[in-house]
Amino acid sequence: MKLLRYQKDHQSSYGLLDGDTIYQIGSPYADRIDKGRAAGSLQSVKLLAPCEPSKIICAAKNYPWGENPSKSPRPVLFFKPPSSVIGPEENIIYPSSSQHLIFESELVVVMGKVARNVPVKDARQYVLGYTCGNDVTAYDFILRDNATFHGKSFDTFCPLGPFIETNLDPDETTITCRVNGQVKASGATGGKYYSCGELVSFISGIMTLLPGDIIMTGTPDIGTINHGDVVEVDIQGIGVLRNRVV
Repeated sequence: MKLLRYQKDHQSSYGLLDGDTIYQIGSPYADRIDKGRAAGSLQSVKLLAPCEPSKIICAAKNYPWGENPSKSPRPVLFFKPPSSVIGPEENIIYPSSSQHLIFESELVVVMGKVARNVPVKDARQYVLGYTCGNDVTAYDFILRDNATFHGKSFDTFCPLGPFIETNLDPDETTITCRVNGQVKASGATGGKYYSCGELVSFISGIMTLLPGDIIMTGTPDIGTINHGDVVEVDIQGIGVLRNRVV
């Protein structure tokens, strides 16, 4: 099942996608999701980020590339602010203070229930589904500061979407990132050091996760993006998240 948020006639709503038609639903976090009236086709609405997280927790160094040759003793985590979230087709703004912007294409866990101290074996029961994300980063600030705050926190640095897929094996899919139509990174999600269930369990042992909160599970590779580039995060079974850098 593909869930989404959309705007039509200046009003935002949650919906369920069936074919090319969007059906209005109530809260996607309810115990039962009932298909309401047809709201129109995908082309007739503006897609928004599919959730509104109170927290964005990101896993660093969770794939074996470059600086991550081996698994860390525990997940390495950092925050991005909710104010960095944008939806499909919205613009990523290149900060004038940065000289080096990169994409980080990622599978994103969307929480469906309040979660605290969740065992790994039960983690899936607390997850609504999965979406595409781009952990846009001003990489020069990361290298300068050896910290994430400045380089990860700009407005528009967390594109999400287009849909939340509820029926997906998150450890058996692929992530591809294209820039201007050319593949710049790809990888299998089964290559993660820490699975989605392990991340949910570890993080919920530190803080309470709320419905709509997201966990960005790491990137299989990074790459430079420039003014005017169109960046696409394509995850098999979910869809394509597309944004332009301006």
